Amino acid sequence: MVLAVNNNAMSFSDRSGGVSRRRVIFNFSEIVPEHERDPFLRDKIAAELPVIIQHLLYRFADPKDARRLLAEQQKSEEALDIKRGTDSFMDFCGYLIASDEADGMLIGNAEIMPFNPRKYFYHAYFAYMKGNNLDKPISVT
Repeated sequence: MVLAVNNNAMSFSDRSGGVSRRRVIFNFSEIVPEHERDPFLRDKIAAELPVIIQHLLYRFADPKDARRLLAEQQKSEEALDIKRGTDSFMDFCGYLIASDEADGMLIGNAEIMPFNPRKYFYHAYFAYMKGNNLDKPISVT
């Protein structure tokens, strides 16, 4: 088990799904005023981690129950919002509309000219990245 804490939801560029299938993100979006912050919070959390892990092992002793609850959480609106906020490709895909007909975009690649984001999925993705001032787009391999 890894506990990663940050001021913003962490983003991962894992395309195989190994991380996204196993991660659970808790978003604490409320900002604690400076005068209410506990300078010993890190130490307190570290001291409680063994108890938290023990509780999780006890609570999810049945792996099927754990998988079912994790699957429910992963499909929740909150989880999808967090994924869209931490994964630019997931966010881009959230704007797409599925069709039962073969009337959609072609996949394309970066080498096809002229650039046509209405025709090529990859060009649309690049336009999305540029429009949102994002770098490090995924590549078609």
